[in-house]
Amino acid sequence: MNPSELCSFFLQLAVLLGAALVFGRLSRLLGMPSVIGEIAGGILVGKTLLGRISPETFSRLFSPGIAATSTDTLIRLGMLFFMFAAGFEINLGQMKGKIRSAVYTGVLGLIIPMALGFFTVLALPDLIVSALTCDKAAYEAGEVATLSATVRNAGATPS
Repeated sequence: MNPSELCSFFLQLAVLLGAALVFGRLSRLLGMPSVIGEIAGGILVGKTLLGRISPETFSRLFSPGIAATSTDTLIRLGMLFFMFAAGFEINLGQMKGKIRSAVYTGVLGLIIPMALGFFTVLALPDLIVSALTCDKAAYEAGEVATLSATVRNAGATPS
């Protein structure tokens, strides 16, 4: 990595971590768990919001190249550790009476979105821009499951 790419990499990290810190503290001030604000900060400066509202700012900040690849790798590694840490917080003793409910929730949580997606693609095939690979789908499903469990365990939503 040359000095320019290294500078770009650290700028990307500073923006991402700064947004997570600011929104995490704001979330805490509003009486919510800081993880909710941190996730919201990531969504705000990511492709989901900044990339759609101001694509030129997003592409200038997160321009493709070695720095963006390094940042993406670091983000994926961070998500892996985040899911790993969330898994450690699961108390299996509390699940004894809730196994049936957990199975129903898990099965319906997979079947309903998959069915809605399937029928949406059948009804509106022009909306699909690119193919979704199995590993991307599994990654996104794992992300959603982990984040919803974390938010629920943090007390932000009723269980």
